[in-house]
Amino acid sequence: MPCAFHAMHVVPFSEPDSLDCQFSVSDSSLIKVDQKMWCAYHCPMLDQTGRPTKKATWNEREHRSFREEIERLQKHAIERSSLLNLTGVVFPGKVEFRNVEIPAVSFYQVTFTDHVWFSGSTFTSNATFEAATFIDGARFNETIFNGHAWFKETTFNGDASFEGTTFKRLAWFEETTFNGDASFQAATFIACARFDETIFKGHARFDKTTFTRQASFDETTFNGEAWFEETTFNGDVSFPSSGNTYGGEEVKAKVFPCANFQGAFFGGSVSFVNRRFLQPTVFRHCVFERAPEFHGCTLHQGTVFPPRQNFKDVTSEGAAQAYRTLKLAMEQTRSRQEEAMFFALEQASHRAQKTTPWSIQILSFLYEKAANYGESFLRPLGWLAMTTFIFIILYCVFSYDPTNKIWHLMESVQFAMEQLVRPFSAWLPNGGIAIKAILGNKSSAVLGLQILSTAQALVSLSLITLFILAVRRRFRLG
Repeated sequence: MPCAFHAMHVVPFSEPDSLDCQFSVSDSSLIKVDQKMWCAYHCPMLDQTGRPTKKATWNEREHRSFREEIERLQKHAIERSSLLNLTGVVFPGKVEFRNVEIPAVSFYQVTFTDHVWFSGSTFTSNATFEAATFIDGARFNETIFNGHAWFKETTFNGDASFEGTTFKRLAWFEETTFNGDASFQAATFIACARFDETIFKGHARFDKTTFTRQASFDETTFNGEAWFEETTFNGDVSFPSSGNTYGGEEVKAKVFPCANFQGAFFGGSVSFVNRRFLQPTVFRHCVFERAPEFHGCTLHQGTVFPPRQNFKDVTSEGAAQAYRTLKLAMEQTRSRQEEAMFFALEQASHRAQKTTPWSIQILSFLYEKAANYGESFLRPLGWLAMTTFIFIILYCVFSYDPTNKIWHLMESVQFAMEQLVRPFSAWLPNGGIAIKAILGNKSSAVLGLQILSTAQALVSLSLITLFILAVRRRFRLG
C-alpha cells in the first residue's frame, strides 16, 4: 500500500509531471492517520481533529534517523547533479541546513514545524519553496541563491530573515504571507524580484537592500512598518494598488500604515499608484532618476520629500503629469514649499516636451532663469541689480561727450534709478529734463534713449513682479 501523498510538479522544475510519494519505504513502516497511510516523511504531525500523530511522539533515535536520510539524499543529489526532491516533507523539530551546499531542490508543500536555518548556505541551482509552511522562525541570512528562488504562496508564521542574502536569479515571493516580521536587510536581488500580492502582517525591513533589476510590490499588503531606508532600486519598482473597496471598506493592500524610504535610490520608474499613506512617509535624501508616480494616492501632511535637485527626470513623457499630481497633493496639505518645488518640476518637464509651443518654451525658460519658477525671491533682486547696472553703462555710452571727453556718470545713475521709481517717465513732457542732462545738445539720440529706458522699465517691472509673487508664494497663509 503506497503512501497517500500526491502532488503536481511546479516551476521552476519540469520533472516529474506528477508526483506520488518519492520515498522507498516498506508497507510495515507506514503510519495511519485519518484513515490514510503515510510514510514517515509525509506523515502530518496532527490529525484532522488536532491530535498529535505517532510522528509527533518520535524519540531522539527516530529524529536522528530522519535527519540522516535527508542528509543522504542531499549528498546523493550533489554527487549526481540531480534534483533533491523533498516535496511535501513534514520536518519534525528544528531543521538546520547551515553553511552547506544545496543542489536543485524542491521544498514544494513542505512543512517546517519548528525553527529552520539556511544561513550561510549556497543553493547551487533552482530552489522552490512554493506553498511551503514555516510554523516557526526561518533564517536565510547570508544565503546565496544561484538559481531561481521560488517562494510563491509560502506562509511564514514566525519571523523570517533574509539579511545579507543574495538572489542571483529571479526571486519570486508572490502571494507569500509573512505573519511575523520579515527582514531583507542588506540583501541583494541581482535579477527580478516579485512580491506581488504578498502580505506582511508584521514589520517589513528592506534597509540597504539592492534591487539590481525590476522589483514589483503590486497589491502588496503592509500591515506593519515598511522600511526601505538607503535601499537601491536600479531598475523599475512598483508599489501600486487597484484602489478597490469591498463593502464600502478600503482593501488593506491599498494602505501604507508606516513607510520609510529615507536615502533610497530609485534608478528606474517608481509607482505608488492608489496607495494611501496613513502616517508621515520619509523620502528624505532619496534620489529619483525617473519622475515618481503617485496618481490616486492620499499622502499624509507630514510626508517628507527630498530637494528639487534629487528629482532628475524632467524629460520623460509622463514627468509633467507625475509632478502635477504631487503638486496638487501638496496643495491639499498646504505644503507651500513642496508645492512650489513640484510646480517648478512640472513646468520644466512641460517645457522639455516637443509638443510644447516654442513661445511657451521661451517664457518658461525665462521664468526659470529669472525666479526659478517662483521658488526664489532673491534671484529677481539679483537680476534687477545686474540689469540696472548694465543700463547705467548704456546710458553712460549715450551721454559720452567726445569733444570734451566727459562721461555723465551721475546723471546716468539718476536716470536709471528714475526708471525704477517712475517707469516710462522718459515719454512724459517733463522727462526731457532728465534726458537733456544726459544728452546735452545731442537731440538725435533722444528717441534711442527713450526706447532704451522703456526696455529698462519693462525688464525692471517684470523682475519686481516676480519678486513680489515669489515672496507671496513662500509666506502666504492657507
